[in-house]
Amino acid sequence: YILYHRLDRLFLSYDSSIGNFSIGRQPLTWGNGLLFNPADLINPFAPSDIIRDYKIGSDMLLYQNGFESVSDLQMVIVPRKNEDNDPSLENTTLGLKMRMSGSLGDLDFYAMKNYEDPVVGTGAVTYIGGGVIRSDVTWTYLDDGSENQSFFSAVLNYDYSWTWAGQNWYGFAEFYYNGLGSSDPLDALQNEALRERLIRGEIFVTGRYYMDALLQYEIHPLVNFYSTLIYNLEDHSFLFQPRINWDVSQSFELLLGINIPVGRDGSEFGDLQSPIDESEFGSPTQAYLVVTFYF
Repeated sequence: YILYHRLDRLFLSYDSSIGNFSIGRQPLTWGNGLLFNPADLINPFAPSDIIRDYKIGSDMLLYQNGFESVSDLQMVIVPRKNEDNDPSLENTTLGLKMRMSGSLGDLDFYAMKNYEDPVVGTGAVTYIGGGVIRSDVTWTYLDDGSENQSFFSAVLNYDYSWTWAGQNWYGFAEFYYNGLGSSDPLDALQNEALRERLIRGEIFVTGRYYMDALLQYEIHPLVNFYSTLIYNLEDHSFLFQPRINWDVSQSFELLLGINIPVGRDGSEFGDLQSPIDESEFGSPTQAYLVVTFYF
């Protein structure tokens, strides 16, 4: 017998004097990254995702509460199955997040067992020059059979909004470090720990150092132009994503854009050659039109 469903969200929630309890399929976002988010391991957005107003959920048990000293406390259990389709404690994720808020900003702490790996991390949010600066650092300890005993990941970003020539603008710049990456994409794919996380959707790139940025220009209150750049600092390849968003009506929206990968042969966003059969593969140029109707 096979039983499956395609419901993105279905959960029960109960509010009490000791906190909020919810069980079922629901979204959860941890971390302070804007495109890359190393602290968000359960169901993160890919850095190239351009639609982020709706997040597909995961099956979980979630507890949330807030106190005077800890403004946000979250504990989560994400059950998973093994290759035999049986419930597996080894593959289950257990997580704890604490946020302490003060006059200067927020300080986060993370502790998780993600599949078989312990993960700890910390993050901070503060305000500088009218903008917001955010950061996260995570450390993951791998099992004995891995090529790497442990690895760090980190993200640091700054975003700011302003008015120029009578128009509204918004932008951010972000630095991301992937501790499992390599300067050569094919070498990186030989790393079993990285391959596992690429398949699971926890890491989305093969390199180590990245800069990304977004610029938003409000052409009209109902028409906005966005451009996103994801740049590999080692091989100098990049992904460029310009797009236009038009709010046609209160419940009708159009999004038109293109994804343009640029890079030399052998780079992450360029063409790669398989060492097995010498076939070529890489990131294609993509154009898209997304029509959204709310009801």
